[in-house]
Amino acid sequence: MWAAIKKLAHDCCTGIDGTTYDPARVVGYGSAAMLVSTFAFALVVHAINGQFDAQASGIGAAALLGGVAAVGGGVALKSKTEPAQ
Repeated sequence: MWAAIKKLAHDCCTGIDGTTYDPARVVGYGSAAMLVSTFAFALVVHAINGQFDAQASGIGAAALLGGVAAVGGGVALKSKTEPAQ
């Protein structure tokens, strides 16, 4: 399982040749992972404290998903500019 996760992360962060790392992808996926984990931590804290604002949490989730979609769009546009193998 760990090997599959490593391969997926490697394939997502490298270019079409599979050896060169794309800085935009690395930063984009790193920030997306950080934002999603921060949101999950905030949900746990709110669940433990008993105070949960569904509207604020929904707005936060929409913002995170918008950021992830922007990274995906940027990667899709970048992949069209890469040279063919």
